[in-house]
Amino acid sequence: MRLTIARRRFHSVVAGGVLAGLAFWGLRVLRAGRLGRLDPSHGDEERFHLIAEKTSDLVCLHEPDGRYLYISPSCRRLLGYEPEALLGSDPYDLFHPDDLERIRSEAHEKALDGQGAVSVTYRIRKESGEYTWFETLTEPILDESGEVVRLQTASRDVSEHKRAEEALAEAA
Repeated sequence: MRLTIARRRFHSVVAGGVLAGLAFWGLRVLRAGRLGRLDPSHGDEERFHLIAEKTSDLVCLHEPDGRYLYISPSCRRLLGYEPEALLGSDPYDLFHPDDLERIRSEAHEKALDGQGAVSVTYRIRKESGEYTWFETLTEPILDESGEVVRLQTASRDVSEHKRAEEALAEAA
């Protein structure tokens, strides 16, 4: 059990680091692009995509309502979907029905309130139709006035951890 808790903390720290890096560059790219000041010589957009596309986590950028704006290529490996196929869609369509309200209250609403990074564990439907367990860290991206303009997420498959927890609970 201690190992599971330690792994979960480690994964949260790693995901938090990935999100922090992406949030920094993503916000810089969004702000600069909105102001017409995106300077390719700084490599801002390239750095954002390099970080997002080379991570094994599923990294996404969302509208405040949740719709996908960007989905990293790891989507293919983790969920079986082509990232482009999900652009503009609502992730709530993929969440397990029993987890919808909890995701909304524990992560989405808190992120929209600007409460910083929030984590939630839930089931998400793969392209094959089966559900897998994900842990997602959601971070709001704020504009200069403090309004949430985007949500950034980093997700990882925690199905093995959930199975181990269930096996321990059954053995107890």
